[in-house]
Amino acid sequence: MEILILLVVGVGALIAFMAGIALLVVYLRAGSQVGTGSRPLPRAGAAPCPRCGTLNPPGAPACEQCGQSLGSALPLRPAGPPPPHARAPQPMPRPSVSPIMTQGPASRPAAMPRAWLEGIGGALATQRAWLDKPDTLVGRSTACDIQVFDPKVSRRHFLIRYGRGAFYLQDQRSSHGTLINGERVMAQRLRNGDRITIGDTALTFHVES
Repeated sequence: MEILILLVVGVGALIAFMAGIALLVVYLRAGSQVGTGSRPLPRAGAAPCPRCGTLNPPGAPACEQCGQSLGSALPLRPAGPPPPHARAPQPMPRPSVSPIMTQGPASRPAAMPRAWLEGIGGALATQRAWLDKPDTLVGRSTACDIQVFDPKVSRRHFLIRYGRGAFYLQDQRSSHGTLINGERVMAQRLRNGDRITIGDTALTFHVES
């Protein structure tokens, strides 16, 4: 009889022990699932709190968990020059005056009288251009002997040619034409004091007798 009682008690204790193990396993699994389900998923661009590590919404000024300021956690813009679209436009440098504007008549042919063009308005105002060779080309192109920085002046506007003891102006089929003393011309002999107008630029022709 005592052996039967001990056997029943032992079996009961074993069943209780196994039930306790089963309950413990169920409890641990339930706790793991609860913890996983309550943890918020990381969001794109989320800012981690430097104090507690909580992931906060992008752009949040302070941590939702501990109140820590997130200003230091925001990415800083690297130092450097501003992007091209933000830079202020730089003014275009004005081309330097053609070297002929500062040269004297020393290189002209011996038989050719001293002559020059005096700028009285527009791009060549107050400047003097010496005519130091038989053919002098005037226009906007850098290939011209006298370069005029005027948008209304053609690349090859007119030619001044010396021959038979006189100077002659020949228009080079310019877009806006060449005026001498207010009249449009294609070819004409130049005389001392003639006013030449091309685009917005005015010149006076001078020749020593």
